[in-house]
Amino acid sequence: MKDFINYDDMYECIKNIYIDALGEEEASKYEDEIEFHADIVAQNTVESMRKYVHQKNTRIEGNFCNIREDWEDTPEFIGSEVQPWGKFDDMVKSMDDDTISEEDCKKAQTWCMDWYFRAFGTWGLKYNFQSYISELEYEEECCAANA
Repeated sequence: MKDFINYDDMYECIKNIYIDALGEEEASKYEDEIEFHADIVAQNTVESMRKYVHQKNTRIEGNFCNIREDWEDTPEFIGSEVQPWGKFDDMVKSMDDDTISEEDCKKAQTWCMDWYFRAFGTWGLKYNFQSYISELEYEEECCAANA
């Protein structure tokens, strides 16, 4: 069984989003927190995508993206040169059965990760992490003042 988003790729992407949100200098102070949160978000995203692609209805309320429809509208090729991308359910089955080639698996995983960011963006990730760091800095200031 393959993951629909490659964990390592998502982890690196999330880390870079956090670094971008804080800026290089500020991020260097919080390397451990960045790695910790990037790990959690990447794991959760990979698991959530697995659950999402197996739903019969992949429509997301309040969001125009629908992975099933978007996949089948993509003009690129994966796997068979005869059939563009194949049907969404065929891709899910080949990932579940581990019958997809490594090359096609990587293409599908990259497409799914790109789709995830098209659907949900990065603003929430940046905002939530910046809020966490602000709270952490506030607590550190309070502890230093009370010491």
